[in-house]
Amino acid sequence: SLMNVGFGSAGVDIIRQYLLKGSSTGRLALHQSGSTVNCIFLFCDIRQFTDATEALQEEIFVFTNKIAYVVHSICHAYDGYVNKNIGDAFLVAWRLPDDPSMDDDVQAIPSIRDNKLAEAHADKALYSMIKIVVALRNNSYFLETIGAVAKSRLLEKLGGEKGQVVRLGFGLHSGKAVQGAIGSQRKI
Repeated sequence: SLMNVGFGSAGVDIIRQYLLKGSSTGRLALHQSGSTVNCIFLFCDIRQFTDATEALQEEIFVFTNKIAYVVHSICHAYDGYVNKNIGDAFLVAWRLPDDPSMDDDVQAIPSIRDNKLAEAHADKALYSMIKIVVALRNNSYFLETIGAVAKSRLLEKLGGEKGQVVRLGFGLHSGKAVQGAIGSQRKI
């Protein structure tokens, strides 16, 4: 759905909860506390993005959106959900199961080794990262719709035609996060 594309699956759930809690007033209930979740996080950012932006100018959006398509598609195929895009960076999460034996205030981070579902999510996150690295080697995909002048400037800025045009830095982490809505009645 459009809501899922705009806000992500976690965002849709949060917005639904906030709308339900504020339904009697007809306004979002933004005075609610967030909730703690356990996740595996994949963070990646486009290296030399400032150089690419200077070279591509208006075409940086086409370039960045092609990279986003690769990251989002691969992670989605392995059950990750895109949490946010932040300019030249992407945050993807795999939600881990909560430990029902712990109360909400002291929710333990499940050990990945002790939990088959958590282990499977960790494998999917790592495999997604590897698949992204392999997909980034396809320079022609990222350059095919870029104009000749911009392409020439980009290749010059990034060191010629040898090697990959797109390089990402990656980080994987497992742990707790707090999720909730931030904003006002005008923008969340």
